[in-house]
Amino acid sequence: MQKRRKGLEYLVSDHAVVRWLERVKGIDVAALREEILTHEAMAAIAVQDRSTVQEEIVQHGSQVKLVVRNARVVTVLGQDGEERTR
Repeated sequence: MQKRRKGLEYLVSDHAVVRWLERVKGIDVAALREEILTHEAMAAIAVQDRSTVQEEIVQHGSQVKLVVRNARVVTVLGQDGEERTR
């Protein structure tokens, strides 16, 4: 197998990866959204004002944390605060 170059993520957008997972691999993206939106995440979203920049880190189970910014979950972090867990 040919070795992949570093920076491959810049050649395929995250949006394209999500659509591939949904349409080719059959992943239910709507179900994933529901799984991500815990009561704690919804509570953080409910109190944030979308007109100002606000950010909160919300624990999600024992493995990850959610970053809620401007009333939207924008990323998922590992327990160490890193975006990648590889």
